[in-house]
Amino acid sequence: MANRQHNSRAIRILLAALLLCTAWAVQAQPPKLPAIGDILCADGTFVAPGQWATATGKIAKGVVFYVNPQMPTRGLAIALKDLGRYQWSSKDKGDVPSLPNMQTRTVALRDVAGRANTRALRAMPAADYPAAHAISTDDWTAGWYLPAAGELRLLYARYPQVATALGYIEIRDRGSTSVLNDVYWSSTEFGTSYAWIVTRHMRAYNGCYIKSYSWWVRPVLAF
Repeated sequence: MANRQHNSRAIRILLAALLLCTAWAVQAQPPKLPAIGDILCADGTFVAPGQWATATGKIAKGVVFYVNPQMPTRGLAIALKDLGRYQWSSKDKGDVPSLPNMQTRTVALRDVAGRANTRALRAMPAADYPAAHAISTDDWTAGWYLPAAGELRLLYARYPQVATALGYIEIRDRGSTSVLNDVYWSSTEFGTSYAWIVTRHMRAYNGCYIKSYSWWVRPVLAF
């Protein structure tokens, strides 16, 4: 009888040790580093698109389209949905004094200061600058902004991976995404009457467009 009790106690100790080792092993695993096309979750973690169907309890927040090679935990994510079509400005003529005027395609596509650009636009009256103000106050506070032309260039360079991830999210979470459109407003200003749009087919056309025209708006987030 004493032997059986001793053996039972030994087995319980062994099982407890195994469970503890398993817990330590799980905790020791480093968090997944973001990769292009990963799904950014509301809890700040990243899930590969092919694993989304079984990612129980995860809520999609955006899709990663850029990872900083010098800081691999930092990057950019695109929102799951368009906000709609908006005018960059309701006025055909009106320069934003705090925004630099970028008057060549090459210079415009180097602009990655979307957060600062959006801040300057949101400092102006909402009725005059609808595209930047289409982002809700809560989303702006949370870090979402109107991307600069260079950030949209990065997005379209990774179009297939982003489109794939949006598709996986849509399969599991119906109605939570919209496909990427072919043309978006950037927050990059050309001058008094024009701002920059960026297109999916970048070799065909990327140019400045009259500010009072309505193009698609889709926010991005720096993580």
